[in-house]
Amino acid sequence: MQEYTPPPELLEFLSRHSTYYLISHTEPDGDCLASSLALGHYLERTGKAVKHYNEGPFVRAEILELASLFRDTLSQEEIDADEDPAAVVLDCSTRERVGSLGDALNAVPVAVIDHHAAGEPYGDAVYVDATAPSTSVLVQGTIESAGFEPDTEEAELILFGLSTDTGFFRHLDVGSGRAFRAVARLVDLGASPKDTFNRMNGGKTLSARKLLGRLLERVETEAGGKIALTYESRRDTAEFGRENRDSDTLYQLLMGTRKCSVIALIREEDERMCTGSLRSSDDTDVSRVAKSFGGGGHKRAAGFMLEESLAETYERVRDALLDLVNDTPRPRTHQADPGG
Repeated sequence: MQEYTPPPELLEFLSRHSTYYLISHTEPDGDCLASSLALGHYLERTGKAVKHYNEGPFVRAEILELASLFRDTLSQEEIDADEDPAAVVLDCSTRERVGSLGDALNAVPVAVIDHHAAGEPYGDAVYVDATAPSTSVLVQGTIESAGFEPDTEEAELILFGLSTDTGFFRHLDVGSGRAFRAVARLVDLGASPKDTFNRMNGGKTLSARKLLGRLLERVETEAGGKIALTYESRRDTAEFGRENRDSDTLYQLLMGTRKCSVIALIREEDERMCTGSLRSSDDTDVSRVAKSFGGGGHKRAAGFMLEESLAETYERVRDALLDLVNDTPRPRTHQADPGG
């Protein structure tokens, strides 16, 4: 029994071609990489040629070991040389999210598998289910709908992808029974929850813990403690390195504080560019704020990019979140310092 059923045109698409380019979004996470690798392993079992592509950068500790499995460019010469090629875009529904690899999508048939509500799906076959907790579990449903069981390697990858996107199931709520039924089948097929948890949370460096401490020291609260905001400056990145970022632990710690239900983490990428990540533990829809800044995501997890300074971005996000929770801004105790 599969809980996530793809449209028939996707199954037909995955059987029609000889070579498949599996492409996932820039700044990859565990879900996009695991869904690509699991689907690719399954396609190879059915006799297809598979190549994996991701532009990176691979900065999350839990995915560093996967970087060597992905190529970052796909040339027209390669497309011309491969037999009957097609592409599958995983974990994003917009061409822009795959970076320059999106140019290759104009030259081949394309399918999309994604669980994000934002975006404008395109392609010859589209499987977007915004009720699913991860793209990996949609890949599981695709394999099962085709009449196969995931093998042990695929089961481990799918469980890893699902676990990273749900904070090891912390973000799942009432009505998530079908996700847990899917997990039960993965465990029966050889995937270990214990090993998956250790893969997600083990091996952190001392620098990662120091950076986490700095971000916690900077936390400001608004709306009576409901909103928590912090930031990472370019100076922090230079001192600690992108590879020592540990956002999930930050969110977990802040969500565990009294009254806090909305978190904003803003990162200064360069002098006039910031990225933001928003999280919610209740029914506050942070994707509304992300979409207002040109980003997107889920109700409880969303992100965006702004071509503004750190101070400007911080103020705009703070004001937008205050509007979102229908509160009146309180006097600030200090200003965000772009210098760190």
